[in-house]
Amino acid sequence: GSEMCIRDRNKSFKFKLILLCVFLSIVSISISTVSYFGISKLSDESHEFSRDIIPRSILLNEMDVSYQKTRIAVRTLGLENNTASENEAAINSTLEMIAKYDNAAKKLKSKVHDEKEKEIFNNLEKEWINFKAVGARAIELAKDGSVKARKELLKIFHVHCPEAAE
Repeated sequence: GSEMCIRDRNKSFKFKLILLCVFLSIVSISISTVSYFGISKLSDESHEFSRDIIPRSILLNEMDVSYQKTRIAVRTLGLENNTASENEAAINSTLEMIAKYDNAAKKLKSKVHDEKEKEIFNNLEKEWINFKAVGARAIELAKDGSVKARKELLKIFHVHCPEAAE
């Protein structure tokens, strides 16, 4: 009878051991599955970060720098004692910075998908068009160089530039 008891205990022990192995396998598979999906989600998010967020930040920064440099170049046109070559350099710089801004804005526009972002971008675009018009007028007046043109140019710097900058 004791042999029977030992065999039953062995079977019971084997059964528990198999059950434990199955349980550990299920836990292991579950952890692997969760990890796999977690990593692929993280991978997707980091891909979006490198594909979308970083390039957009770089383009926004480029637009901001170009805008600031455009303002500086346009203001240079309003200085009293500019030589013709200084004026020409300021005009070239203005045109170059406007082109840089436009180029960065065009690239950014293709990366804006969210409706709220589109609305913000469109408002920014309208303001930029107004600012660019002020800059173009300043260039015309600087090229003209007459007393009348000079007065209008100063008016632009004291009235329109601060408004456009706002």
